Amino acid sequence: MQRIIESLMAQPFFILVLAFLVALFMYALLKKLLKILAVISLLLVLYLGYLVYRGETIVLSKKNLKNYSEQKLENMKKSAVEKAAQSITKKRGNR
Repeated sequence: MQRIIESLMAQPFFILVLAFLVALFMYALLKKLLKILAVISLLLVLYLGYLVYRGETIVLSKKNLKNYSEQKLENMKKSAVEKAAQSITKKRGNR
């Protein structure tokens, strides 16, 4: 390791080349990350647009999120109970 550092200090051109390669690598990495971020942002905007199109509510605050999730959970429970009751009555009717 010491020999590598000494050779780099003796030849400043190598430091320049190494700095250029690191900068090029960082540029490529940031470019890829920005593309991924752009795709994720686009998907999020499309999803929110879909929710608005369907007339669903978009929850942004913690209080509203809690109320919305509780309401959805209650709706799911009611739906499950209704479907179970319908299934039971269908099975009894088939006998």
